[in-house]
Amino acid sequence: MKETAADVPTLPEDVLQRLDLLRDLHTPEAIAWFPPAPGWWIAAGALLASVIALCIWTARRRRSVLGQALRELAAIERCAKHHGCPRRAAVRISTLLRRYALFAYPRQEVAGLTGERWVDFLNRAAGQPLFDAATSRILLEAPYRPCAGGGSGCVLALIGAARTWLRQEPGR
Repeated sequence: MKETAADVPTLPEDVLQRLDLLRDLHTPEAIAWFPPAPGWWIAAGALLASVIALCIWTARRRRSVLGQALRELAAIERCAKHHGCPRRAAVRISTLLRRYALFAYPRQEVAGLTGERWVDFLNRAAGQPLFDAATSRILLEAPYRPCAGGGSGCVLALIGAARTWLRQEPGR
């Protein structure tokens, strides 16, 4: 059954006037993205504190390893001055440089280097040729030669080059 206009109830006139006074529905204003809620400030502060703590920890660890390497190099130097055996000092210096290089650089970049490629890597990492022909020769050959005394001047030059290489903090 269909409704006709006569069947629809009509409202009294005063009700219609009151309905005209009502305003339409309105949506609230958009929520601003700034300033964020306090929880976001706390999260941002925690993230910033974590990043700062990580940077400080990394720097301390790097300085700690560097300090340990320089102390070991000083011990090698004292031993080389007293005993005068270039072979023992060269072996220890080579081992020390390789350990620090493995700490400062990716393992796959350093671990397989030997001979001239090892010396080239050390010079390239330093950004200058610290290990010249004499120091690279003693670094590469002394571990395989018998300890015959003498050669402490070359060993001291090798120690100086190693100390300079370490102090430049390669790998940063």
